Amino acid sequence: MVRIIQEKIERNNYGGRYLLDGFPRGQENMDVWEKVMAKWVDLKSVIFFDCSEDELKRRLIERGKTSGRTDDNEEIIVKRLQVFNEHSKPVVEHYAETGKLVRIDANREIASITADLESHLDSIGILPQA
Repeated sequence: MVRIIQEKIERNNYGGRYLLDGFPRGQENMDVWEKVMAKWVDLKSVIFFDCSEDELKRRLIERGKTSGRTDDNEEIIVKRLQVFNEHSKPVVEHYAETGKLVRIDANREIASITADLESHLDSIGILPQA
């Protein structure tokens, strides 16, 4: 995964701004990223949409009613949350310790979450100027 990201960034001569969704997912992704890319990329922040497990389950089960996704059922959702807690949560905690983590309360309505995200992206110069 890091190699794919690196190739894209290299095509732009290490310039530009990037928003990587769902990355890094675990310690290995983070270690490779820091070994290969840290010297080339100025990581501004890691955004974490902080949502309770009960709310995540509710939303995913609701999504499953219309998405056709077979993994939007309670049994698989519980497993996915367990994988997150074991593999991804330590990455979140690492970035919190480094001061790079921005937590956005995702237990709210979409408009509030979006407003907080846009405000953060604007504060670090990611949103294009109007």
